[in-house]
Amino acid sequence: MPSPDRSVHNDASLYRFRRTISFAMCILAMSCAGTIYLFSLYGPQLTAKLHYTQTQTTIIATLGNYGQYLGGAFWGSVTDRHQNDPKRVFFYAAALLFSGYSLLSATYAGTIRSTHYIVSSFFSFLVGFGSAALYHGSMGTNVRNWPTSDHGFAVGIPVSFLGLSAFIFSQLASLFFYSHDGPDKSTLDVAGLLAFLGIATSIVALCAAFLLKDVRHLAPHGLLPRLLPQPAASPETQDLLADGPAVEEALSVSTEPRPFSVFEAILLTVTLVAIGGSGLFYVNTVGSIVLSLTPDQQGPSSPVFQKYQNYHVKILSVCSCIGRLLTGIGSDWLIRTRGVDRLAWVGVSAALMALGHFGGLFVRSLVDLWAVTIVIGLAYGCINTAMPVVVSHFFGARKFATNWGWISTGTAVGAQIFGIIFGIVYDAHQRDGICVSRGCYIASFAVSSFASALGIALTLYLYWKSQGSRLTRIKFAAMAFWVTTYGLLLASHILYDTVAAT
Repeated sequence: MPSPDRSVHNDASLYRFRRTISFAMCILAMSCAGTIYLFSLYGPQLTAKLHYTQTQTTIIATLGNYGQYLGGAFWGSVTDRHQNDPKRVFFYAAALLFSGYSLLSATYAGTIRSTHYIVSSFFSFLVGFGSAALYHGSMGTNVRNWPTSDHGFAVGIPVSFLGLSAFIFSQLASLFFYSHDGPDKSTLDVAGLLAFLGIATSIVALCAAFLLKDVRHLAPHGLLPRLLPQPAASPETQDLLADGPAVEEALSVSTEPRPFSVFEAILLTVTLVAIGGSGLFYVNTVGSIVLSLTPDQQGPSSPVFQKYQNYHVKILSVCSCIGRLLTGIGSDWLIRTRGVDRLAWVGVSAALMALGHFGGLFVRSLVDLWAVTIVIGLAYGCINTAMPVVVSHFFGARKFATNWGWISTGTAVGAQIFGIIFGIVYDAHQRDGICVSRGCYIASFAVSSFASALGIALTLYLYWKSQGSRLTRIKFAAMAFWVTTYGLLLASHILYDTVAAT
């Protein structure tokens, strides 16, 4: 008869093995859940081939974002309802991703006769909705397999591959989907790339259905932290904070932040509108910004444009991956060793995002754009790791997918607002279908930079509330002074630039 110690050891080994398999599958699924960020790689070609305006192209991109981010609330709830067996979520993801990409490919190739931008927007929405199913099914299942003290790691590593997704697939596009028509000209096979994305992402989603499992039931007693009984919450708080703050026996930090209310959860969403929305707006439009800065002004077929467009998509992806890794691992380490609140990382991402978009005001050539892409990529990766970790920290893991699904809608709302502003400004400065002046993007950068500065103020407020500190008049005056001063600085720069141009 095996000893109790050996039985516990075997149970622990089985649990860790199954958790490792699920974790590895989560990483692979995340690599395919981020293909929506590839839009800048083929967006300008879509515009030229199907004769869309920049505003129409922006709507197509943002409908994909809506599918991914607004779909998060739906798929998060479905994942939580079927948390013991999330297989059906991945089946839906496979069907949606295959359908969306295949229909977009057929539209570009001319197989589908209707090329109206509303039709393409619907197909883009299917891709985003399927990406949301794959993302939330993977993230929600994976997070529950880890103790709260390791959630920075459990979130940071997989979402770093979400950020790396565009780099991985743009590399594959460079290898297999560019045809070289001469020494100075190459053409992206957009229809072939979209068809490949549909097949690859759906296969990975089907694999996740069988390999990505909730393995909490395999954990020996005491291996995963046990949730302690929670104090009674107010009625308005109970609704959103499904299982209250995860106060766990094994948590090494002695001072727990107080639980957030519904109002503060709404403020988290608004903060994500400002910071995440600014980042996603740049991800969607960097191809158009590169086109406006391309010196030969030959449009999307220009080899110079295609070269730099591909470079910036890759840089955004790699920097986003680095930001996610640093935030995930760093937040765990600093809260254990220094007691640094996880909200600090939201503040760091807001500051980086404001800096990146402020730098966009001074971009005059493709050389100037590198630094902007690097900083915004880091900031976007940081916020997309910091926010889900903050949500799991304050709201608990049992209903994590639902709570994060609702709050993550802020990114899509922000991207829609900033994207429409960009599209209107860009179209207003077009000449013969091409926009080649600084006026194409400078006003959009000013708006998104100001929004990021507002995000810094909101993060400070949330930090004070999490520490149980009152919002005094001095603190409020300091936040108001910061936002007002930054807004005046941006306005003065725009005014100076306008006067100088005339």
